[in-house]
Amino acid sequence: MFQETINKVYLQTPEAYQEFLRKWYYVLNPKMSWRDRKKTLQTTAQFSGRFFDCEETMQKYEDEFNESIIGPAIYEGIQELPEGVSLFDAHKDECIRLYALIREYKPAVIVETGVYSGVSTISILAALEANEFGRLYSIDYSHVLSDESAAVDPITEQSYYRGRPSCAEEGTHVLPKGKQPGWLIPADMRDRWELIPGRPQTELPRLLDRLGEIDLFHHDSSHAASSMIFEFELAWQYLRPGGLMVSNHIGWNDAFETFVSEHSDDYGLMTWHYNPGADYPCPGSSGYIVKSAANTNATDSSGVVQSVVHVQPPEQVAEPATD
Repeated sequence: MFQETINKVYLQTPEAYQEFLRKWYYVLNPKMSWRDRKKTLQTTAQFSGRFFDCEETMQKYEDEFNESIIGPAIYEGIQELPEGVSLFDAHKDECIRLYALIREYKPAVIVETGVYSGVSTISILAALEANEFGRLYSIDYSHVLSDESAAVDPITEQSYYRGRPSCAEEGTHVLPKGKQPGWLIPADMRDRWELIPGRPQTELPRLLDRLGEIDLFHHDSSHAASSMIFEFELAWQYLRPGGLMVSNHIGWNDAFETFVSEHSDDYGLMTWHYNPGADYPCPGSSGYIVKSAANTNATDSSGVVQSVVHVQPPEQVAEPATD
């Protein structure tokens, strides 16, 4: 309740004073600062314990992520942008955990909605490349929008693309001029990637029908409740038993909470960011939900998942068709 009250006060404060509030929020509320920080740490520990045999395994993948091509590719992309414009359209923690899940469980078919510059997309592709297995299908419509057709956020009154506000600072809502979705992804990392231009409402049913069955679904397009529920419900039908669904910004509405309450009790937080952002002061949490595996013992006696996506070893499974 206190957090909700703070959020309302922040949103009603004149813009000239909002930066001041952000700087002093945790200074004036040290207990809130520690409580929120503690929840972030607890979320990390719970996620690691849920999907990996030990903390060292998760740390190994994080180290691998930090030493991969992802950082240099993003840095190179920054050099192409005008001063004051950022391409960080995804939080690093989400990217690391996506990378770790893919490295550990080696999904064959991944579908995501929302690409923008491609920060999370390159993280997924780097994991597939390290696995030498799997394929990513992405749907994005940011490049077809114009200034006149950009949506307007009802709270901040800022225009934005991708069907949602950016997590970053003002001016990053618009795809960089002259750029296409996923523009920062190096050419030599695109062999396992298919980009489908268009709105998820139109293209996602077609793509899923073509693929038939998927191992992992990642939502990061429109965070309107109706859009999230539509994508969750549709992807769930095509998600194989034991498959995994991940969504960013589940705290912005009750779509994720509503969905999991009706479909599975096997879900939780992937990340929880305690530091409010510039556009939305609420935590930028992300969540996961696992589809129950029929007649399969998915956990050992300690509760650690043994298999999230049920695919055979790479050498026994043919790559998904590319045509």
